[in-house]
Amino acid sequence: MKLDSVRELKQSLMRSMLSPAEVTARSRAVGVARRLAASATDHRGVALGVRPRRKSDYTLAIRVQHRGYENSDYIQRIRAKARGEIDFAYVGRIVKRAVPGLQDENRPLRIGCSVGHFRITAGTLGCIVRNGAGGVMILSNNHVLADENRARKGDSILQPGAS
Repeated sequence: MKLDSVRELKQSLMRSMLSPAEVTARSRAVGVARRLAASATDHRGVALGVRPRRKSDYTLAIRVQHRGYENSDYIQRIRAKARGEIDFAYVGRIVKRAVPGLQDENRPLRIGCSVGHFRITAGTLGCIVRNGAGGVMILSNNHVLADENRARKGDSILQPGAS
């Protein structure tokens, strides 16, 4: 599938399987995978995303935390709407890990430490990267460092992030 087609399918699935309030809340989420929930049944262990297959070819990615979802009606409806063009994987239970010291001040910075744009609470430092000019930069999610595209050049990034 073309990238736009997969994205449109994902949005269509979200609109048809979630209440309007849930779609609005989840549309603000940043990242490839977004959790889905059926209106009548709780499916918090299911995530949809987009996965590249080959050059200019993509598929709908379905990730589940519970093996019981594999053959559920919920997944079968998604599979049918995607016309079988899915990448399905059981990922197991995903939990946050609390590592001592990552919410404290870290000098030098450590991957996984608490950071955040001054207007948000806090997030996680993903990695340290070099830009094309060789400058050192930090990388995290858009909502963590750029306040969902509302940040301005020169805004403060706190470490640790505000709590």
